[in-house]
Amino acid sequence: MDSAATDLLLYDARTGRVTTPDVMGAVQRSMGKHCVLTYRGVLGFDSRDRIRISVADYEDDNGRDTFCIKGRAAWLYDPRRRRAQRVSK
Repeated sequence: MDSAATDLLLYDARTGRVTTPDVMGAVQRSMGKHCVLTYRGVLGFDSRDRIRISVADYEDDNGRDTFCIKGRAAWLYDPRRRRAQRVSK
């Protein structure tokens, strides 16, 4: 069985530290429920240094998904506050 993973690494130029934030945990806390979701990657940054990410419903090998967010959506992750906010459907 093959598997792969994608994660987000943040580099703080002031401290020289690299961190791996719990982006998906922040998304789930924002939703107020537990859903199986897939992190799809970074879309960019906004003017307040928040990270724009893409998140999608998890889809199994048979094509069934969780329907938590009904497809794909963009979220903003704030690394300072460790919070996420949905910005598109």
